[in-house]
Amino acid sequence: SIRGQNQSDIKGNYKQLRANVDSLQEEYRYYVRQSIKLHKLYLSAIDFLTTVEKTKSPFTKQLEDLKNVAQEFEVLKLALERIPAELANEGIVEFQTLKDELAICSKQARRTALTPSDGGISSHVYATLVEAVKQGPEGLVEGNDPWSILARAEYFLNLGQIANSLEEVESLD
Repeated sequence: SIRGQNQSDIKGNYKQLRANVDSLQEEYRYYVRQSIKLHKLYLSAIDFLTTVEKTKSPFTKQLEDLKNVAQEFEVLKLALERIPAELANEGIVEFQTLKDELAICSKQARRTALTPSDGGISSHVYATLVEAVKQGPEGLVEGNDPWSILARAEYFLNLGQIANSLEEVESLD
């Protein structure tokens, strides 16, 4: 009968609709799980970047948190593993801070270079005065005296070549 056939069609359509809904529900659950993972990754990454960029303080905890959340993201996981533990324990020094510290150290090193090892208080006063008025060399200059070495260190630091700058500073006696 037509009525029986319609009921059979309705039942068949219902079963097919139910199968489609079940399939959609599985896809929905998958996307929700993925969304939660990405949300956790995003929040952890924001916490990590904020700590590194804004506070300049140690970021060991934030690095570990991000590593834990990034387990399924191979490229990010590999990048995070390359961050040295010492760096995470100490934090990142701002470039301007490096420049400021080099200026302070350079001033003290120049004074020390002008002060005889057996000099008294007058030698220290003299060295302070000379250091204050004497203009040292600048840029990529030749020479092994402290003034030339410090000038090269500052030159390299201004170019962003921190390794070369450190090499110059370490060559001071």
